[in-house]
Amino acid sequence: MHSQLIVLILLATAAMAQTPAAPQQPQPQAPRISAELRARFWRAQAEAVAAAARAKQAQDAAKAAQEELQKQCGDRYELALDADGEPSCQTKR
Repeated sequence: MHSQLIVLILLATAAMAQTPAAPQQPQPQAPRISAELRARFWRAQAEAVAAAARAKQAQDAAKAAQEELQKQCGDRYELALDADGEPSCQTKR
């Protein structure tokens, strides 16, 4: 019983020691994004998607050309750049 009284006193003291919460200030309204800026954003997004598609096509074309060159070299040789920077078939290492 004595320990329960101490706990109650401690809880009451803690409750009285708490400071009352400050009144809530109204939140300021978030800035509005203009239609012009939104349109610029969506246009840039569309251009980025189109550029990524063009880059993918270019990468696929380069890979196909490289595969064709390697096919020309056959199994005994590997595709590599020669001293002049031109693609050539060289002995596999």
